Parts: sequence; structure tokens; C-alpha cells
Amino acid sequence: MAQSVDNLVLVINTASPESVQVAQYYALKRGVAPERILRLQMEQTEQITRAVYERQIERPIGAWFTERGLHDRILY
Repeated sequence: MAQSVDNLVLVINTASPESVQVAQYYALKRGVAPERILRLQMEQTEQITRAVYERQIERPIGAWFTERGLHDRILY
């Protein structure tokens, strides 16, 4: 089976103008539906602690998957 944009989630760091710009360009060029875009505000540092990762990235992404029932559909 061929993969499509229905199999991805595009995660954007809204605290980074560059992340927003690249994501908007990618979404436009690849036809990513708005419901497949997850906007998170994350720290803009080279490294983060495990606690920050869990709070700002892992938990919000996990909640997003659960709310939409997409655990078995998102591959990228």
C-alpha cells in the first residue's frame, strides 16, 4: 500500500519562526490537511531535559494521537 499525507503528522514549533515557515511551505507543497498539523510551543535550545521533552513534546503528541484515534495510521 502506498503511503500518503494521511499517514503523517506535521509538528510545528510555534516558538520558532523558522519552524513555522518551513512547515507552512511543506504543508502547501505536499497538501497536508490542517487536521494533520500539530502546533506545539517548545523551547528553542540545542538540548532539553527529559522532563521538558516529556512535558512539551511527548505528552502533547500522545494526547493528540489519542484524541484523534490515529495511533495505527500515523507513520511519519
